[in-house]
Amino acid sequence: GCRYQCITIPESVTSIGDSAFYNCSSLEKVCISNLSAWYKISFESYGNPLCNGANLYVNNELVTDIVIPSDITLVNPYLFHGCISIRSVAITEGVVSIGTGAFYGCSSLSSITIPEGVTSMGYRAFRGCSSLTSIAIPESVTSIESSAFFGCSSLTCVNIPDSVVS
Repeated sequence: GCRYQCITIPESVTSIGDSAFYNCSSLEKVCISNLSAWYKISFESYGNPLCNGANLYVNNELVTDIVIPSDITLVNPYLFHGCISIRSVAITEGVVSIGTGAFYGCSSLSSITIPEGVTSMGYRAFRGCSSLTSIAIPESVTSIESSAFFGCSSLTCVNIPDSVVS
């Protein structure tokens, strides 16, 4: 594992491969200059430097609330994997799919807004979001993949709309 406590990901990065940050448990702070570039990074499993439970900073400010803009159609797989600083997420209209493990291990995430138009929630999309108490799944969702809510220990009730076929 790595011994760094803080790293900065430059805007030029477009992909980070499988297990690049696997077991980097001492990594506490991941810094970026803007979220727009972050949304476009393609992460493979355990490729996100947040994956072991780190905080995300934009221009040295802790990120606690995320608004995913309308020009994003897919919340990329593993986009916020392991990020412990995020408390709320608002996904704007335009997003169609929440990718594999997009919010996997976001243990502080307690509020998420998902708009009509989202059709699928990927494998492990919200796995380990232990502070999530409720989630409203819109009627547009047709697919919820396995382990999407695995380990969401505070989630007491989920209404799955009739539109979900798998």
